[in-house]
Amino acid sequence: MRPILLALLLALTACVPAPPPGVSAVYRTTEGGPALSTKLMIWTADKSELVNLITNDAPGGIEGGFKWQLSPSGNTIQLEFSGRNDRVRVPPRGVVQLVVNDDDAFYGVMPDPPPLSASEATAMHVLGGQEALRKVLMDGEVYQDQGVYDIVRDVLQRLCPPSLVYDPTVIGNGTGTDHGPTLSTFYSPTSNLVTALDTLAKTAETTWGVNASGQVFFGRPALDALTVAYSAKGWMDLPIQGREAVTRAVVRIVSAPALPNGGIARWSYGLPKTVIAVAESADHDRYRAEAAFDVPEGVSLTRPVLPTGNSSLSSFDGSPTFDDDPATTVQVALSPTARILALDAPIGRTVGAEFEYVWPSAQSTPAYRWRLYLDSIGAVAEGDLLPVSGLQTVRIILPPGTTAGPSWDGLLTIGAASVDTPTPDVPLEVSRVRFLAVDEDVAQRVAESYLQPPFAAPAEVTVGSLFVPTPDIVVTGSPLGDLTAPTTLWEYQHDDGDITTTRVRIGATGADPTVRALKFALRGP
Repeated sequence: MRPILLALLLALTACVPAPPPGVSAVYRTTEGGPALSTKLMIWTADKSELVNLITNDAPGGIEGGFKWQLSPSGNTIQLEFSGRNDRVRVPPRGVVQLVVNDDDAFYGVMPDPPPLSASEATAMHVLGGQEALRKVLMDGEVYQDQGVYDIVRDVLQRLCPPSLVYDPTVIGNGTGTDHGPTLSTFYSPTSNLVTALDTLAKTAETTWGVNASGQVFFGRPALDALTVAYSAKGWMDLPIQGREAVTRAVVRIVSAPALPNGGIARWSYGLPKTVIAVAESADHDRYRAEAAFDVPEGVSLTRPVLPTGNSSLSSFDGSPTFDDDPATTVQVALSPTARILALDAPIGRTVGAEFEYVWPSAQSTPAYRWRLYLDSIGAVAEGDLLPVSGLQTVRIILPPGTTAGPSWDGLLTIGAASVDTPTPDVPLEVSRVRFLAVDEDVAQRVAESYLQPPFAAPAEVTVGSLFVPTPDIVVTGSPLGDLTAPTTLWEYQHDDGDITTTRVRIGATGADPTVRALKFALRGP
């Protein structure tokens, strides 16, 4: 049992919590130091009951070596070891936390533990803490004109499961009050929290995960690069992964109209233009690896913009509709001559409009209509307004025609299709008119998040200590010279021969997550 205990102690010398930004990482090794204390705590899925506490003094059914993976940002990915579950006693979807020398080292969920009666040592596979969020769905909350960090804090404050920890200070810059980039709309009622947070991370072009303390972090500043010296060993070239390369990412923002109440659309040359956002890496001319993507679920890549003013066609002053007060309205009254409210859009990439109205029903009421023109008459949509006694919102999405250039004009008209005076005369009241334009900043960040340029010389560096993961690594004296490169995966291992190592993947992760997990399992502890 003594060699097994020693293996356990060495293997669990995991990373200390990340230091503040700009501070060099501190590494923990076992050389010349006192024996490490370890705790493996196991809870029920809701963390309401501590099922087992295994320490280095009482290893309780754990056998053989250990290995685990972390992302460059410190997200826990997976941990694997061999054990007898009749003694370890991990329940279904049990929460597992590893603590080394009073420092949190790993946190995750074991969705498929061996039977509680298993008396033989079998592989025990713990997934990172994100697994707990995969079974939680978003609710119907709608976020408008809010910062991404504010949205994340609100989502987690309300929906974070009891197995994880919500701490506002690990979201954003550490103050717990910064806002992050503003989103015009985020609404994803049926997404799980992993999908929702992935989407929000794309809009902010940042990372997120669950750290070794079980805290959900988002948008944390990156650590300084780790520097290691090449020692004529521990270097392995990896296959270049060009199959998944993307050096030009195209995001489809709008490609078809969405019109209320049976509205119709037509284009002068018969086809709508697909409005896109494009991001290119610096080496696109060399690789020419292009891919197209849809807008991530729940996020809007459009934003409301004010009209520039009244069109020369307008019979009314539309300026009262420019504020956010629904009580400030323009009355579109009828007369023996047709009259309309007509407002111009700013030159840009307008793809729709929205407004609010109130129009109680009346006898002999004429048919009020709206029309939206883009690129002069290159694209036209129109539809009827239905009588309503309460406030009603009309939202119109219309791509321009294929002949539109990089930007175009827009015109919205609201008025009657008939000059008949209603009896009694009940005017249409219009408020809060906005055009919908591409949110260029958010769209660009989303497009850039899909770029995956191939790394010309992917490799795996193996070192003999356990290091805090960092997004970048500097290897001095490597076979490629002094190399500064992005890291993609940190794999820690302690084998039966008492050899403790950190393997750092540079420029390659080893295909998709399922394949990586399979390779991880096949490699063996």
